[in-house]
Formats: sequence, structure tokens, C-alpha cells
Amino acid sequence: MSLVARTQQEILDQVVMHLRRQQRRASGHQRCMYHASNGDMCAIGCLIDKEDYDATYEGLSLSRLIDRMPFFHPLRRLLLRHFSLLKKLQWVHDELDPRSWEAAFARVAGDHKLTLPPRDAP
Repeated sequence: MSLVARTQQEILDQVVMHLRRQQRRASGHQRCMYHASNGDMCAIGCLIDKEDYDATYEGLSLSRLIDRMPFFHPLRRLLLRHFSLLKKLQWVHDELDPRSWEAAFARVAGDHKLTLPPRDAP
């Protein structure tokens, strides 16, 4: 399936499963990062393949990240298409203690009429 064709449910599943496995914020230099030097990735960063990642993305809001990407890039189109969902998931990662993530994931899923992946999903 093409990157752009992914559904909100698929995006939620990928981000939630990634953050559940990681169990901590991706951070460095006193801020959250898309790709941290230790390999951790935030809610948006886990959608950015290594070949699409650019260190200049760090420190940019989701809106500015989208603006920085080439206009027809598939990742840019995906981020625009799912902006509301991704903005909420990024907020969960950046602003909440990881112990509070699960309840926040449930609220985000409910807001978008989605279901959380099972906790034992691969």
C-alpha cells in the first residue's frame, strides 16, 4: 500500500504501537525530537523513513515540517491528510508523561472514531 493511501486507523496503529514499545519520549538538547540520536522517534518521527529524514526538521512544528518538505512528496501528503490526528498524537508524546499515554491514546482514538490496537499487538 502506498504511503499516502494509509488510513487513519493504520496511522494510529503504527504510532501507538511504536510509542508503546519505546515507552519514553524521543528527546535531546532539552526538547522532543523527530529522530533522537539514540534511535528513539516521536509520534511523527516514526512515520519518517531514514532516507526521508533531514536533521533540519528538528525543532520544527508539524506545520513547519510540512512546509519544509517538497510539495509533491508522499510523506508531506500523508502528514497533511492526517494532520488533526497526528497533531494530537504528537501532543501526547511531547506533553504527557509516558505513564499517561494509554488514556490519552484512547481519547485520541475516540475523537477520531478509531480503535486502539491491542496491547499485545506485534
